[in-house]
Amino acid sequence: NDTTAGNNNLSESTTLTAASNLEVTKVGTPNPVNGGAEVTWTVTVRNLGPSDVTNTVITEFLPVGVTYLSHITSTGTYVPATALWTIPVLAAGGGSATLTLTVRADGASPLPNT
Repeated sequence: NDTTAGNNNLSESTTLTAASNLEVTKVGTPNPVNGGAEVTWTVTVRNLGPSDVTNTVITEFLPVGVTYLSHITSTGTYVPATALWTIPVLAAGGGSATLTLTVRADGASPLPNT
């Protein structure tokens, strides 16, 4: 028998940790590429995790033996001089972003890019 109902309070703090599962794929066309020809690499990042992610940074260096021509991003910014692609937000459950890089192959194949 609690005669003071006004003091019946309970509080608890719980820390939530964001989780993400990023999938990065890269496709080059044409493959193989001949010296002097253009090649396009398409890099796609998908967030398969249960939480949104912000300010994702992908490093996408160009290999030796190519000359940078252009790039297009579906979101965010790519800076060729630093090779950094910054993506502001990737939504949970499949949010994605794409970076397309076009370069010229300066020499002979093979032209590795990882």
